[in-house]
Amino acid sequence: MAMDKEMQSLLEQFRSADPAVVSAAVSRAEALLRSAAGAEKQSLLDALLQLFYFDLYDRPEMTAVQEKAMAAVSRVAADPEILEVLMEHLRYPDMKASLTVARVLGRTGKPAIALLLDFYRTQADPYVRAMALHALSKIRDAEVLEAGDLVLEALRDAHAEVRHTAARTVGKYCTYFQPGQFPPAWPDRAFVALVAALADPYAPVRAKALRSLGKMARGGFLRPPQTQQLEQSCLKVLGQADFNWDAAYIVRVEADEVLKLLKPLKG
Repeated sequence: MAMDKEMQSLLEQFRSADPAVVSAAVSRAEALLRSAAGAEKQSLLDALLQLFYFDLYDRPEMTAVQEKAMAAVSRVAADPEILEVLMEHLRYPDMKASLTVARVLGRTGKPAIALLLDFYRTQADPYVRAMALHALSKIRDAEVLEAGDLVLEALRDAHAEVRHTAARTVGKYCTYFQPGQFPPAWPDRAFVALVAALADPYAPVRAKALRSLGKMARGGFLRPPQTQQLEQSCLKVLGQADFNWDAAYIVRVEADEVLKLLKPLKG
């Protein structure tokens, strides 16, 4: 009974408008969660996860509290039961909260990889699949590179949001990892896939493809002929090759940034 009263008091603290009170409740909930089971475990996790749903534009005073809750959940997320709950939250329609859950799964790292791959392959909703890719893009353990082929396939997905996230993810991996950590043919296939994405009808995909190509160049992934091809692609986007520039300003900005990057790399 004493535990029931303690739990009730703790859950009431989560509903406080005072960030200091909620912050203290997060610390206590994390400590209890490590040994909790059953309904108590679910209640503690639910209390932490509801903090992911704050609209920080409306409640900026809760920013640090939400970050603390994210860190707390990520430290216990290797627990298979907790991972399953996080995966379920990726299906929810609240975009802000889904992005927060994806960040937590990214911090969880290696234990989340297999679940995220399976989740991506089995979900029909393109926005849910994009969230799974986004989570995979946050993982810095080299085992995530087993998702490399899936990411390149996603660049050809029927849905723009999936293609956009995939284009961004290639660049993330080329930032986190060295060329030698990838399968030998993967960087070449990634280059070809990203160049093809420069013809995508959705401007944000084209912009992210250029940004990721720049990250490939910066990371030493490109051979000289590829660097030259990338330069020509950028000039074309800017209308300096055939006077037919990309109509989207966000794409032209990225092309200009890549050209600046390539100048010192060319020597």
